Amino acid sequence: MTTPDLMERALSHPQSAFKTPEAVVQSDQLPREHKRTILERWRQLVGSSSTSQAEMGGSAPGLATCLTRALAFLDTETGSHEVSHDQGFYTSIGDIGKKPTEENR
Repeated sequence: MTTPDLMERALSHPQSAFKTPEAVVQSDQLPREHKRTILERWRQLVGSSSTSQAEMGGSAPGLATCLTRALAFLDTETGSHEVSHDQGFYTSIGDIGKKPTEENR
């Protein structure tokens, strides 16, 4: 499938083109901008009408959560989203398990 065909299909019905939001992020056929557009469109289609997995008694994150995480990953992967220690997030994989130093507070 060519990229324009994939893009058109994904915008009209994302789940027909991709099984999961993570599959959109991992696609080698689309540039980052198209991935973001598809994920944002998918999130619009899901809207507030989707039932969360927690409400259904499931332990897996719901589709809305997966879409939010995929969009956040695109932001952090490309460096367009700045994260600081003040926000309580790790800034790199090397930060996991380290105690904060006085410099990082």
